Amino acid sequence: MSDTAASAYIRRARPADAETIARVQVESWKTTYRGVVADDYLDALTPGERPEYWHGYLERDGLGYVAEDVATGAVVGFVTGGPNRRTEPYAAGFTAELYAIYLLDAHQRGGTGTRLVRALVGRLLERGERSMVVMVLDGNPSNAFYQRLGGRLLGSEPFEIGGAWYGGSAYGWDDLPALGRRLGC
Repeated sequence: MSDTAASAYIRRARPADAETIARVQVESWKTTYRGVVADDYLDALTPGERPEYWHGYLERDGLGYVAEDVATGAVVGFVTGGPNRRTEPYAAGFTAELYAIYLLDAHQRGGTGTRLVRALVGRLLERGERSMVVMVLDGNPSNAFYQRLGGRLLGSEPFEIGGAWYGGSAYGWDDLPALGRRLGC
């Protein structure tokens, strides 16, 4: 385990985390998607209404976990998920969906993301979910992360960001209990 992974504590997200989750989301987009999404769009990103969205999501018992820096107490990453919302034929049959996972750049590639997914998968399994899908932006350097976790490419779908169209790919895990065992849930 790297120093960054060891220095992050994973806990259930609370509505009070909404503002820091929104900040992590924006900062992560600006570093992760630079060169993938138009710079003008990324440069203009602000938390905007995201804190209100995240507060409402978490208040309604939205499933989420945060990675908190042990030294500072600052939220440095988060993951959310729940029932599958995807309707594309290649993704609709999955029972659960990983909605979002974002980490500040300094906490990427150190095990914190895997630990966040472990927490989410553990809870999804407790809820009786049997499979999971995630939709990701093509060109996202984290796509290899899903492949390392055993996600298989299901299909592609374009989506709009800031008035421009980008490719997206869905990855899926047909056997969520197997992923849970692999992650040590």
